[in-house]
Amino acid sequence: MEVTLLYIWTSLKHLFQERLPISIGSLSHLTSLILSSSKLSGSLPSSIGNLSYLNTLSLSSNNFAGEIPSSIQNLNRLTYVDVGNNEFTGTLPPNINSLSNLEYFDASLNFFVGTIPSTLFTIPSLEKIYVYNNQLSGPLEIGNISSMSKLRELDLSQNDLTGPIPSTLFTIPSLETILVNNNQLNGPLKIGNISSVSKLQELDLSQNILTGPIPRSISKPNLSTLCILILLISKPKNHLTLVSFGISSCSKFFSYLT
Repeated sequence: MEVTLLYIWTSLKHLFQERLPISIGSLSHLTSLILSSSKLSGSLPSSIGNLSYLNTLSLSSNNFAGEIPSSIQNLNRLTYVDVGNNEFTGTLPPNINSLSNLEYFDASLNFFVGTIPSTLFTIPSLEKIYVYNNQLSGPLEIGNISSMSKLRELDLSQNDLTGPIPSTLFTIPSLETILVNNNQLNGPLKIGNISSVSKLQELDLSQNILTGPIPRSISKPNLSTLCILILLISKPKNHLTLVSFGISSCSKFFSYLT
């Protein structure tokens, strides 16, 4: 009998002896591997790359450690990946764009290092990216984003990202949430050519080292959906100058002076 769906219930977790066995790769027709909150530990076997029919991978809230095997990049049918709240280390898969059908990616609350692969942002089907609370560093490069991008939620907060915030980030019309707070992002804030159909609702730039004025373009009619804006104005470390603007539909506006 072919196994197409695998859940782990508390009463069955003993079958895995608290680790994911190499033999998991023999379930060649498996489509959903859902192991969240199962008290599993150890490394993720590279044999997981043999699950060519897999579309859902949920490993969140366990104690998995070690690096994500590069073989995961073979699983081009994946639409949902959640490896959040574990103890994974190493870098994010550099050729993650090979997961060309990916819609949801959560690698938050781990110990990932290195840069965020720019290829991640080029997956047209991707709607949600959560990589907050890691040790990711280096510049934020978002690559050549497709005009057909469906990206709605982006949370890169609580890392060690440096350099400027790419102005092209604000040109993605589908984006509703941008959270880049608690990094080391620096330089002037450049909004760029905001899409005329922007859906941006929440923008958190706090706890960075941005400089210069807050662009007046942030109050353009194109951003009439913006409801939550959080800025950090830190002196003398930061030199953001708060300019006078209004956001007519905004119900919450926070600016902190520290």
